[in-house]
Amino acid sequence: MATISWPWAIILCRFNDVPAVPQDVDYYEDLFTRNGTGGLCDYWRSVSCNALDLTESRVFGWFVMNHASTEVSRLSFPGGRRTLVQWGLDTARANGVNLAAFRSVLVVQNFGGDHGAADNGVLVVHQNAGLCEFGFIAHEMGHGFGLPHSNSANPDTVYGDGWDLMSFAATTFQFPIQFRDTQGDATVGLNARNVEALNAVPTGRVWVPSGPDFSQQITLDALNQPPIGNHGALIAKIPTNVTRPPRTNGSSYTVEFRRRAGWDRNIPEDAVLIHEVRSNKLSYLQPTIRERFTTGEEFASPEPKVFIRVASIDAAVGTATLRLWDIPAGSLRKEDSKPKVYLIQGGTKRWVTSPQVLFALGKSWSDVRVVPDGGLNSLSTGPDVQLPVNAQGAPGTGIGGYDLADPADRVFAFDYNGSGRLDHLVLYRPGQGTIWIMRNSAGTFTPVFAEGAPGTGLSGYDLADPADRAFAFDHDGSGKLDHLTLYRPGTGTIWIMNRI
Repeated sequence: MATISWPWAIILCRFNDVPAVPQDVDYYEDLFTRNGTGGLCDYWRSVSCNALDLTESRVFGWFVMNHASTEVSRLSFPGGRRTLVQWGLDTARANGVNLAAFRSVLVVQNFGGDHGAADNGVLVVHQNAGLCEFGFIAHEMGHGFGLPHSNSANPDTVYGDGWDLMSFAATTFQFPIQFRDTQGDATVGLNARNVEALNAVPTGRVWVPSGPDFSQQITLDALNQPPIGNHGALIAKIPTNVTRPPRTNGSSYTVEFRRRAGWDRNIPEDAVLIHEVRSNKLSYLQPTIRERFTTGEEFASPEPKVFIRVASIDAAVGTATLRLWDIPAGSLRKEDSKPKVYLIQGGTKRWVTSPQVLFALGKSWSDVRVVPDGGLNSLSTGPDVQLPVNAQGAPGTGIGGYDLADPADRVFAFDYNGSGRLDHLVLYRPGQGTIWIMRNSAGTFTPVFAEGAPGTGLSGYDLADPADRAFAFDHDGSGKLDHLTLYRPGTGTIWIMNRI
């Protein structure tokens, strides 16, 4: 990762009727421009994966402004911050300071009430010589880097992400800090969204699924910590286009691991965090305020579902192991300790009863994704997948078989009007007391008459060509329908399907 030089101009200004200044210039140089002093250079370098370099920043002043402290009371806030920053900019230029080389400006004044970020810079009021508002200043500098406030979800709450600097100080985890002869509070590092926004993630340290139909185990190293070797990714991302169907609301998800050390020393515990990054580019802690995930806990996104389970957290090494998977329609899944392979269809899991069935689906073992035990619990159980037992003719053609819900069901296909083509299909379902009579129209059977239990139905047996012929019969004399034969003269194929 290349170093990102981000020089700040720190302008120290005093009001013309307030001569006392809280600290000398060297204090602010240690705080804003020097590595290794425990100041804001060290903070931003640590939380940006060693990317942000503030050492080209410069401190100017103390300059006397052409303004008295009594003028502050005439301003309204927070809009008045812009005026106070402008006073600082005007004073610096009047004293010969060229600000063109600096990417951001922070004005320190020795008197005031309200302070924070404005659209023309950052205002910090420092009038208590013994106070260092470390966390507050870092937060306002975050705005200078272009970072917005962070949020939590359910309900949406601004400043609701206690694990991120940009929610200071409403919900963040503070701790006392001493800087030279001043004291104050510092706080946590940055969430994944904000590290990415700074272009500070090292190359190759973001894991993203290659596309829909995935199940993978990954290891995450901790964000906001000194490099301890590359054990895995720093961030896992689920973009909008790696689900089937794609996520239409524009939301992606980030997954990160946070360790209780360094600037994160006062978080409750080592934990995995999940954020939704919406189409508005803002992050929302999931599932709600102050939430996190520890070993054995699992998160599922809204549809189309992606599942994230914390398999383990290694406190000694400082890593988290995760399992991530989706279950799109048409995919094949099995759980870790269970032999059954399931076809996912229509929100159900259908048991693929043998390798022959798997191969008949046009699949192989490489198409089967393994998920953790319980990873399919969100699905209902559908009927077993039927097996075509014999096929001959043109390769690559096929049909999935006629699925009978009950062994007592009877189905009959015939040429009712003597037209020379199959035109009717009758399904008798004694278990429900229904008879369905379906007519072939443009190659598709549609119900034309039904009686019995209301609300039941059948989609009809689909004939791809008007010349197709289908016959259902009791092959073994068992008293129940056990075979369905489809003859497709257009493709030169005969499909014989049995009930299993």
